[in-house]
Amino acid sequence: MTRILIADDIPANLYLLESILKGHGFEVVAAKNGAEALALVQENPPALIISDLMMPVMDGFELCRRLKADPSKKSIPVVFYTSSYTEAKDEQFAMNLGAERFVTKAQKPEELIRIVREVLEASGKKTSAATRKPLGDEMEILRQYNEVLFRKLEQKVIELEEEIAERKRAEEQLQKLNEELEMRVAERTRELNTLLAEKELLLKEIHHRVKNNLQIVASLLHTQSRHISDPATLAMFEESQNRVKAMALVHERLYKSDDISSIDIADYVKFMGTSLLQFYGTGGARVKFEVEMPGIRFDINRAIPLGLLINELLSNALKHAFPAGRKGTITVTGAKNDGKIWIVVQDDGPGFPESFDWKNTSSLGLRLVNSLADQLLGTIDLDRSSGTKFTIALPEQVPA
Repeated sequence: MTRILIADDIPANLYLLESILKGHGFEVVAAKNGAEALALVQENPPALIISDLMMPVMDGFELCRRLKADPSKKSIPVVFYTSSYTEAKDEQFAMNLGAERFVTKAQKPEELIRIVREVLEASGKKTSAATRKPLGDEMEILRQYNEVLFRKLEQKVIELEEEIAERKRAEEQLQKLNEELEMRVAERTRELNTLLAEKELLLKEIHHRVKNNLQIVASLLHTQSRHISDPATLAMFEESQNRVKAMALVHERLYKSDDISSIDIADYVKFMGTSLLQFYGTGGARVKFEVEMPGIRFDINRAIPLGLLINELLSNALKHAFPAGRKGTITVTGAKNDGKIWIVVQDDGPGFPESFDWKNTSSLGLRLVNSLADQLLGTIDLDRSSGTKFTIALPEQVPA
């Protein structure tokens, strides 16, 4: 198998040339520069050398000059395969150094293989480069070599200047685009902030109007209750009035909040509890009301049913836990744990009788408590061991 040595400092070029040659049955050895190629020639001379011109350490011209100056190696044909130095003077200098051919990389693979076979076939004939008239003395070689390098340097400088100018234009264009983008982003941000502010203002106005409408309903219930003499019916009106107030309070707290997306449950429960204490006449020192629910916030969709649920439990405690002027304490606590929100409503009154089935009762308030817990996708349990203690467990996250 004919052995060919190829030299190029660009790996992609080496890979492509090696693939073409191997695909046509040649054995290929690759080098990354002229010095490496020269060392490989000393170890095992190939039948042909295909070399790029411009490479680090040692270029193709110097590789060819040294090979042709060595009597034992000068018969090895050299083909320059390059995309550089396409001027006639460069090609003439390469041929004068002893190169067989000067081929550009734009050649089709079939044409390259034809040239390789042609050079190999002629390598032993008297028409080969080895029998050509020598270039001349060393000084003449160096002079022509320097001319070639100088032309290449000029060409490279021009290319670099063009590349720098193009890069500068690209950077200026990029800078301009960045400035335009920043202006658009800033403008869009201002628009979104304006829209957001308008939306928040609109939502606040909606909460304010809903709160006012609910307060009107509560006032109508209160006015109507003044004409009721039956105690049971009056109690129903008063309880309904407190439920409406509990819903109105959610909208009021959202209206007064900086964050209209959710409500601070502790703040809400404190206001609701204070209102109920005043309504049932148990405020002051007789019944203490304590709330500890740090970091618990609900959106309006969950705040209203939770508010109604806690309203029922607080109302029930204020009506039944402290009879005949008895003193006591109502506490509402809340905490997050294991992906759930735990809310405890507790009083230190006499508690529910053991025989009382609070899950199955005719009491509208307790039926509403169980229904609201289900609506919130939660559970509610009662502990009668010391007063009355309701524990509500709600999922911290709910499906959208």
